Amino acid sequence: MAGSNYYANIEGKNIATTLPAEKGQSYTENLKSAFSSSPINQGDITIEERKETFQKLVLDGEVLNGNGFNSFNRDYIQNGIPDIGNLKIEDYNLPSPYMPNPTSPGVGSFDADDKPAFEGTVKDPQTVNSQFGVGNNSVYNPAVSSKKLSDLKLGSYLPGKSGGN
Repeated sequence: MAGSNYYANIEGKNIATTLPAEKGQSYTENLKSAFSSSPINQGDITIEERKETFQKLVLDGEVLNGNGFNSFNRDYIQNGIPDIGNLKIEDYNLPSPYMPNPTSPGVGSFDADDKPAFEGTVKDPQTVNSQFGVGNNSVYNPAVSSKKLSDLKLGSYLPGKSGGN
């Protein structure tokens, strides 16, 4: 819950002792009952081991054959992120660095390289910059945010703040 000053329970904080539990709390006795053979509930894994495992399996490194991608690196900067300032949109046949080419490649083709240039009008993203909620605007450079996201470690998050800010 962004901005609510509640934190996750990976360190065993915010444990409810009675029901109902408050926002951001866990009622550990029910979790122990439901997952009695868990190494966490058996005492076989320390808080530090949980943090290291989470960092390794969730935040760092490359995922192979997941979600339709052959590979994806959770260290975002390793995925070939474009630097908007250096992007030549004409090389990619784009109407703007902030949107894909909306044209069709034509009958019988599914190849994006066959798309003709878009000849319509697009709004200037620098002047249309409105978005719901808080955080970076829609023209924030992914080369900057990806580096910041790649550097995140468990525990460095702040409630109400995006890691890419």
